[in-house]
Amino acid sequence: MEVEMFFDPESDLNEYYNKVKEIIIPYHSRKAQEKEKEHEERSIESINKEEKINSLILYYMAKEHILLRTCGIKEYRMRHLTKEETAHYSAGNYDVEIKTDFGFVEVMSLANRTNYDLTKHGEHSGKKFEVLDDATGRKFMPHVIEPSIGLDRLFWCSLEHAYVEDKKRGWDWLDLPPIIAPYDVYVLPLMKRDNLPEKAKEICELLRELDVYYDQSGTVGKRYAKADEIGVPYCVTIDYETFDDESVTVRFRNDGQQMRVKISELKGKIEEWKREGNVTL
Repeated sequence: MEVEMFFDPESDLNEYYNKVKEIIIPYHSRKAQEKEKEHEERSIESINKEEKINSLILYYMAKEHILLRTCGIKEYRMRHLTKEETAHYSAGNYDVEIKTDFGFVEVMSLANRTNYDLTKHGEHSGKKFEVLDDATGRKFMPHVIEPSIGLDRLFWCSLEHAYVEDKKRGWDWLDLPPIIAPYDVYVLPLMKRDNLPEKAKEICELLRELDVYYDQSGTVGKRYAKADEIGVPYCVTIDYETFDDESVTVRFRNDGQQMRVKISELKGKIEEWKREGNVTL
């Protein structure tokens, strides 16, 4: 996946920079690489003060950082490619490299391609690729910033970073952030009888605006394992107490802790936990 972000090289890009300048990312500068030092946590502002990078590049650095954290990536670095690695026409290339069992793997990249592409198109086509600024009447050749993402690599890295080997629990599971889990909640009747499935399906209907999976096959323990294995953050169990107090048992994926929640409050609670990324009680 990629974006071609065309812009006026003489325009004021501070509106992009100001939105992200306080965000902190793991940055691997050329200077650090030359000295064989590791990457370090740096604010966008501090990187810019030292290296004077294009504001759109900095903006996309921050946006990619947010995407990676959203996808549950726990360790990565934003590496400024060395001069030897950088194309002659580029004003700066930066790779997102995610830590995996195979070492750091390039998953995303950012390139400031200047006006090289449009200039070459113009040379070979005999046409001018200038655009007109309606506000000033000035013509200019757009420059381009190119963020690109290897989607399959990001998917794989998200799964690797989420994978938890758990001998104590007896099954391995995925520590996925709730926002990217395949379902928000598993709804499970304790038994297949005594009107428990019917009550569970009523609760599924109440939660229909969420991503809900209904499961009544096997023991509750096995159903918890199935939910954990694909990274579902919350399981809701309907039991006999539900008929007495209109509450259900909610189980949290990461620590296996449970709490009783009123059915009337259930949807709001799950939405709140999902928004805040809560996966423990």
